[in-house]
Amino acid sequence: MRLTPRPLVLGMLLGIAVLCYADRYLLAGLAQPIKRELGLSDTVLGVLLGPAFALLHTVLGVPAARLADRWSRIAVAAGGCLLWSLFTALTALAKDPWLLGIARVGVGIGEAAYQAPVMALIAAYFPPHQRGRALGLMACAIYLGQMTGLAGGPALAAATTWRTPFAALGGVGLAMALAAWL
Repeated sequence: MRLTPRPLVLGMLLGIAVLCYADRYLLAGLAQPIKRELGLSDTVLGVLLGPAFALLHTVLGVPAARLADRWSRIAVAAGGCLLWSLFTALTALAKDPWLLGIARVGVGIGEAAYQAPVMALIAAYFPPHQRGRALGLMACAIYLGQMTGLAGGPALAAATTWRTPFAALGGVGLAMALAAWL
């Protein structure tokens, strides 16, 4: 049986979307060991878990969508994955709250460039009678990513350190960004 482009495209987009949400929830899953090691207050941790990521993610979503409309949807989505994965990996190197904050901002900027181009790609690849199924499958990425970030990350960290899941997830994301680009 030959794999058609639609399932391949959907599989790639779904895999990257799972990474997108896993990156988002990984910090929450590892908040306590990070807080202890870096000596973070509850306030600083709250800013890192919310506004440091969400502010730029929200503000840059529309410009990223416009860029995807004018340029290449694939390039914008793959570039976003590359950027957030790089900053996820760099999170593993954070030695203080400022570096951790910069990493979260980078993740937010990268993830802002993913959602709109992906929805446009699904609309381009799938005829109207198949879009609901494709979009429904993409919606599963939220929960698969949450489970990966909130459960998988701490499980890996329990065997190593809190830094390992960030490095691992960032590395997988970099490979997926390259595969999407190709």
